[in-house]
Amino acid sequence: MRHSSFGDAYKGQKFIIRISADENGFTTELQVGELPSHKDSDNLWSTRDEAINAGIKEARDIIDKMTP
Repeated sequence: MRHSSFGDAYKGQKFIIRISADENGFTTELQVGELPSHKDSDNLWSTRDEAINAGIKEARDIIDKMTP
């Protein structure tokens, strides 16, 4: 299994998406700021880009709920 990561920020909150690849596809683990990390083991993406885009959407949804 190979691992890589992608980091970004949204509304001043940093987040990191850790991407794991195996023979079946890609999974993600999301870390938003100081919140506990969330491993998305329910989804499997066929490309790394799909996994990153899903992680970005999830991170932004979490951050939107945190900020007024």
